[in-house]
Amino acid sequence: MLLKMALAIVFAASGVRAAGENAKEFRDICVLYQLLSSKPVKHKSANAETSSPQQQMRAVQSNIILLNLTTIPDDVEAILSATGKDSEWEQVSQKTPQKTYFKDQKQFDDMKSNYKTLIGETKKQFREDNGIPLPSAARQNLRSAMTQLANKAQTVETAFEAANQQETKLRRQAKKHMLAALYGEAATQAISETEDPDADFKPDLSKSFPWTGDNTRDTECKKPTTASTGAGRALAADAICLCTKSARTTHDACLTTGDIGSDNMNGATSKTTLATLWGKITQQCDKIVPPGTSDLSAAALTTAAAAYFSAGGGNWVRAMGGNLEATATPETRQNIIGRYVIKESQPPKCTSATYTDSTQSTGICIDYTELLKDSKGITWVTEISKAAATLEKIATTSAEQMALLYKAETVESQMEALLSLRSLTQTKAPATLTQTTLTAADCNNHKTNKTCSENKCKWEEKDGKGECKPKDGDGQTNPAGTGTEGGAAGEQKKEEKCKGKSQTDCKDGCKWEGTECKDSSILATKKFALSVVSAAFVALLF
Repeated sequence: MLLKMALAIVFAASGVRAAGENAKEFRDICVLYQLLSSKPVKHKSANAETSSPQQQMRAVQSNIILLNLTTIPDDVEAILSATGKDSEWEQVSQKTPQKTYFKDQKQFDDMKSNYKTLIGETKKQFREDNGIPLPSAARQNLRSAMTQLANKAQTVETAFEAANQQETKLRRQAKKHMLAALYGEAATQAISETEDPDADFKPDLSKSFPWTGDNTRDTECKKPTTASTGAGRALAADAICLCTKSARTTHDACLTTGDIGSDNMNGATSKTTLATLWGKITQQCDKIVPPGTSDLSAAALTTAAAAYFSAGGGNWVRAMGGNLEATATPETRQNIIGRYVIKESQPPKCTSATYTDSTQSTGICIDYTELLKDSKGITWVTEISKAAATLEKIATTSAEQMALLYKAETVESQMEALLSLRSLTQTKAPATLTQTTLTAADCNNHKTNKTCSENKCKWEEKDGKGECKPKDGDGQTNPAGTGTEGGAAGEQKKEEKCKGKSQTDCKDGCKWEGTECKDSSILATKKFALSVVSAAFVALLF
């Protein structure tokens, strides 16, 4: 007897709530409503404040095409710069070998557009900084590496596009699961396989609200079974169950004050009336839990659903009377969400028509026991679980896109480095080494010793006759800009110094290379330039 009295005191102290019997449950519903109404998350890269990963990839690919265009052959450049009918794909694709330069019309159009950008005013500084147009020899030297990198970038972009399409598909699936949890499966039938996951979706609940139209509130809510169409099928139906009672007069179970009311829920309730009630509920939710309060994620969804059920069986009040019996507090009461009344030996029920805080076996609640016995469980909870799993897949797919974007940016950097370092592979002598050499014809123009000497020629007399000739060592013309020892001519002289020597005699500035003797300074210069380029290029790969 003393134990029973103690239990009665404990239950009475912990179970009683003030007005708005289901205020806690209503707040939990509002959190779920805002999350389920959100658009499926679309991830952005860390540095993408104003652009999406797709926009970033397009910008990178556009620049890669532009970089590759700096090394195109003259005949390809002629096609891209053509005007009139010759510039149209229909003409280009019919000609050989022109059609072999382009994979398809899209690639042709992209290259043509980027070529126009390359030669346009906006890229003037780029052309000046990189010496574009490049000499034919430089273009030929860089073409193979540039083409390989551009092809690699194309492969990366293809993988990126596939991942992006998969993300869009997953976002559409997540949206469908979320809206099914909120409004029921029937309301989401209009979402097609091509639906934009960012498009607003507002079902006509006056026709599709998850509720059997000729059922009363208590029939739908008090203890739904697997055959029920309302409570347990969609969160919107459960919200109406917890906020209303079967009565002609207004009763706000979710708010201390508010305008949700019951809207005459005592008899058969039409879907139009239910849709109106749901509109009132969402208005109050926007006040209690404003949109955007929580960011949508798999964790946020599962946490919110768990919070709704966390107080299962805890929202009760004890009616006045005798001591409580064990039958009044069965273990299954943990499956009850919302306010219910316990008294003596009477088990709890969710019958709202006669509900008061002192009337036994009544309540404004939902008893989910029958649904939890079935393998399918509570339908809207299952849909939330599917939505959460899909959101996790979206996060994985988004991470793949970020990795592919980084790869494309790395290729872009490699191509920029090749273009800027190309000068290290070229042997150039300073322009100050340029000199003009006098030829025999130049000196023969001078007919006196004085004018011959003044013009740096040599006067020779024989048999009483004088002749103006070039000084010793002159008479051979070096190409302008190469100097006496610069460029190809200078290297040829150095090679001649070592050419023909045996391996034993190959010394004093010469070095045996393979099967012949070569000038060691030329080898060192070439190897140094190549090593610098190679080191810089390899560094970009890691």
